[in-house]
Amino acid sequence: MTVQEITSSQNPRIKELVRLSSQKKERSLSGLFVVESAKLVEEAALAGIGIEALYRTDEAAEKYAPYLAPAQAACGSEVRITRPVAEKLAASQHTQGIFALCRIPEPSLTAESLSPQGRYLVLSSLQDPGNIGTILRVCDWFGIRNIFCDHDCANIFN
Repeated sequence: MTVQEITSSQNPRIKELVRLSSQKKERSLSGLFVVESAKLVEEAALAGIGIEALYRTDEAAEKYAPYLAPAQAACGSEVRITRPVAEKLAASQHTQGIFALCRIPEPSLTAESLSPQGRYLVLSSLQDPGNIGTILRVCDWFGIRNIFCDHDCANIFN
């Protein structure tokens, strides 16, 4: 795989990632979302989420190589970015310098997947994506795999 390089935060691809990170409408229209951090990128790859492109600094590629291996194997392209570009993309104050452009998976709910013995959670009107993330991690720990969000909840791909 050829590694491309982006050195400017004004690059159209970087601007697209910023829009996808901050605007639900952009995510809905494109069917794409952005994942940030070595661990989350690794988890996305291992979960079978379609990774369109991996963006990373040279320092991150070296420091987090074991986390990046599954994403590198699964993605269509890899892009080397500079530290200033990573800081432009970052949702956190201290970025690791690793981002993945991912395809939003299709919902997989079927009549067969619903079971009277199953565990389900319905979330209503939660506005803070951080709170939703916390709830999803707790559900994962308890083995709750079917979580429904109503239309008033924050976007789970935020």
